[in-house]
Amino acid sequence: MGSLLPALVGAVLLGTVAGGCERSEPATAEGRAAAYIAQLRDGNSVEREAAATALGRDPHEAALTPLRRAATRDFQVNVRAAALQALVSYGDDALEVLIDRLDDESERVRLIAVQGLGRSGSARAIEPLGRLLDDEEGQPDSVRHAVIAALGRLGPEGVEQLVPRFADASDRERGAIVDAVARSGDARHASVLIEALRAPDTAMRRRAAEALGKLGTGEAVEPILALVELIRDPIPEAERQRDRERAQRGPNRGDLRLIELALDEEVRRRGRGVTPGMHGWLYRDEDGARNAFQRYLRQQREHQAGITQRMAVRALADIGSDRARQTLRQLAAEDNESVARAVAAVYSELGQEALDDLFAIVKDTAQPSRARRDAVDLLVRITAADAQADNGGWASQLRARMGDAQDDEAPVVDEPQEPDAGPQLAPRLHDVLRAIASDDDPRADARLAVHCAAVLVRHDVKEAGEPLVRLLESDSSTVVRQAITALAELGEGDAAEPLLALAGESRRDRDLRAAAIGAVGRVGGDEAAQRLLEILRDTDSDLRQPAAEAIGRIGPSGMGAELVEIYKGIDGRDNALRRAMIETFGKVGAEEAVDLLIEVVDDYRHWVDVRLAMVALSHIGDQRAVEPIMKALRKEPMRIRAHQDYVADHYGIPALVRFNDPRAIDTLLYLSQRRGGGPNTPRIALRAIADIDHPEAVDRLIELLADPEIEQGMKEAAIGPALIDIGDAAVPGLLKVLREAPEPEDAGASDPGINAAELLAFHGWEVASKVLPLAEDPETPKHVLARVIICLREVQDDRAVQPLARLIDHDEPRVRRWAVTALGRMDQHGVMSVLHGATDHEDEQVRRWARHFLQERRDPQTGSDRATQHEPPAPLEQS
Repeated sequence: MGSLLPALVGAVLLGTVAGGCERSEPATAEGRAAAYIAQLRDGNSVEREAAATALGRDPHEAALTPLRRAATRDFQVNVRAAALQALVSYGDDALEVLIDRLDDESERVRLIAVQGLGRSGSARAIEPLGRLLDDEEGQPDSVRHAVIAALGRLGPEGVEQLVPRFADASDRERGAIVDAVARSGDARHASVLIEALRAPDTAMRRRAAEALGKLGTGEAVEPILALVELIRDPIPEAERQRDRERAQRGPNRGDLRLIELALDEEVRRRGRGVTPGMHGWLYRDEDGARNAFQRYLRQQREHQAGITQRMAVRALADIGSDRARQTLRQLAAEDNESVARAVAAVYSELGQEALDDLFAIVKDTAQPSRARRDAVDLLVRITAADAQADNGGWASQLRARMGDAQDDEAPVVDEPQEPDAGPQLAPRLHDVLRAIASDDDPRADARLAVHCAAVLVRHDVKEAGEPLVRLLESDSSTVVRQAITALAELGEGDAAEPLLALAGESRRDRDLRAAAIGAVGRVGGDEAAQRLLEILRDTDSDLRQPAAEAIGRIGPSGMGAELVEIYKGIDGRDNALRRAMIETFGKVGAEEAVDLLIEVVDDYRHWVDVRLAMVALSHIGDQRAVEPIMKALRKEPMRIRAHQDYVADHYGIPALVRFNDPRAIDTLLYLSQRRGGGPNTPRIALRAIADIDHPEAVDRLIELLADPEIEQGMKEAAIGPALIDIGDAAVPGLLKVLREAPEPEDAGASDPGINAAELLAFHGWEVASKVLPLAEDPETPKHVLARVIICLREVQDDRAVQPLARLIDHDEPRVRRWAVTALGRMDQHGVMSVLHGATDHEDEQVRRWARHFLQERRDPQTGSDRATQHEPPAPLEQS
């Protein structure tokens, strides 16, 4: 309020002169200055303060001496402060007075003097401001902070006064000194900024890092070395010792609360809810609380260390000199995981500015392989992010930069494309891959080569095939295996021959050769299939099973007879090869194997073979297999019933559906009603009937729905969904059940007609509207009308409101009650007006129910009717 009053008074007095409010302001500057000077000399304290403020806004040479006198001699603090503030606008002429007022008894006056000296830019102010800063006990914090800020504005000499005081300054003063050093741009004071990077205040660390980055003129060797030391050891030993001492003392109540909050946050990150008192053990278990406290201190220190490292790395990156960039690349290869993580995070933030450095790391053979692989990952991440930000434009620019690998022709992207790092990274990564793979020592950086290749393979860059084939010669099994995997994913047909050659190398272990055979199945064609067939014929080969699987992946035609011949010669104890051959029969569509597969299904000794044979037969599609599969599924329970249920649920029933033969319907019905079957078998079998495209399937499901002996749970879980899957073809049958199903004798029994009504409603209004003739026919039985009303209610369509409204006037009281109840449970437009009209109905029951539903819809706060009522659909009802 003290600072607002002079401004208000000054605003009033600007239109007046000393002595009264009725006189007008003098027209000339001299006249206005003379009036304010007179007021400054003779007015009361409020008028003197206002006059000083006005003379500061409108400086005049004649006012200089009166303002000096007021600033030094006036007994009112407000007047001295206003006069001193006015003198700031008079420049060097006021410098002596500002220096003199540094000793003023008023803190406010001293603050104005300090700020004015800081804005003056005069070197003469440095020494007196320094003396004021030395007076630690006599000056409040506000004055000391203002002095630091003022010295920071006075150039290098002023900053020189601040740097020695940094170590002993308070946290707030340190922040002010950091800002001053940052503004100075003097690399000589980088040590202050580096020390500030260790401060607990995140904002101070950020300002120090940004300032260090701006100091990077020339090599800036000292800041670079200091930053590297800080990055490698971000936490001083003194702070570590302080943490150890705190851990030994144990947590106090405040520490326990912080630990509790940290544990709550951890629980939320895991997707769980936080409940009150869930960490109450902290206050009961002393040892547990001490351990949690030590863990909390360690996490906090690691978090602070990570922030410090990232800030320091970012400062190193911002320095931008060749020495700094080289140092940054060296840090990327550090064994210290936290250092490497900090460098990776900064490279990610730099984006495209980091591409050259990252490619330099990838190509530098002196760098550890891990660092080079990490650089490849960062290249992919950065490039994909840039493509996302500039959907195509940045891609064109980057590919132009990489054009040396494309015969100096950089493709032009005319239209925006999906963000994709592959096309942009491919040229340069391909160069790296070729250089590594063509090295005299195939083991050299092979893992890095595979890593580069994986990126190229992921983006379907076919040029990666040649270097990957070269890596197959590596002595490292790990590298060869990764190269095989990459070639399989790439699907490059030219790789089939080298992979087959690798499979024939006896010096390699069996798993590696089997992986090569598996890759041939992904990349090979008919010619490769013939080579695999030769391996399959060799009874001494230990690669027969992977060869059979690979032939199945290739899927060549015309091999059925040869495969059957080989199958007949398999040793009965070789289960893996036998089963691989059964699968291959189905994948290649070997019709010659149908009789053989039927024998396997009929035998049913090995349930694994049976299920594979069922799938193979369904893929071949020969209808002769339908009867044997149905016979197998109808077999009496085996000793291990779970195996038989598993075969039926996952293999036999899907195989019958794939044949789409109506003969399977009886078997599926049998499985749905078999006693002691698996819990899921009835549902799977009934849903499978709906998948058979034949009218008989619809008829049989309708019969099941109409059968009162079938459990209601089965109708809701399986029969109803199956009829929904069939779609419109089931509508005539559902209408027939709704009309003709007899009324249940027991009030608690299920009504198939209601099941049909709800299924009709599920199909929407176009289907549900087919029940309207029943609603309008006076001869319709009451139990059928109940089903119609349920159908109209469940369809939840505006067009169902009026048919239900007409039923409110039906001759039968029960029908009237059902109709008004159905309307009360609907949310459609027009329901409210119908219910309001029903409150005057001659039937007392209709009136009561209408008032009941209107009351339910009334807003308790406003008393007005709500437009809708949100409640879940009613369950199946009995009329």
